[in-house]
Amino acid sequence: MPQWLSSPALNPLAQNEGMGGFFDMYTLLAITSIFILAYFMLIRPEQRKQAEARKMLEELKRNDRVETIGGILGTIVSIKKDLGEVVLRVDDKTGAEIRVRLRAILGAVGKPDKSAAAESAKQPEKSPSDDREITGSGS
Repeated sequence: MPQWLSSPALNPLAQNEGMGGFFDMYTLLAITSIFILAYFMLIRPEQRKQAEARKMLEELKRNDRVETIGGILGTIVSIKKDLGEVVLRVDDKTGAEIRVRLRAILGAVGKPDKSAAAESAKQPEKSPSDDREITGSGS
């Protein structure tokens, strides 16, 4: 090997010759631990979330109340799992229905308690602006 190539300034590999395999072992350990940490903090929880969503979609049935990712609430009229479509009734009075993709279902909405629904029907809804005090303009 030529003398000028063995100079540490010209050959970066010549600088690590004294350390041997010590530096390489800890570098490999650090990189491996970062990948393991990333797996358990990022990948694993996402897989768990996807499995729960898949299970929820498989358990959907007719007359379940659901919410779509667009915020539309409706009742399932029919499910075509082979096509990946769901027909939702969005208005009980008119019977209006929409067809959405199965993957657009965000989740099932709990069935309202009959006593709570009856209680809310008795009391008129109050808007947040009703609580504000009206003051004069001062002109």
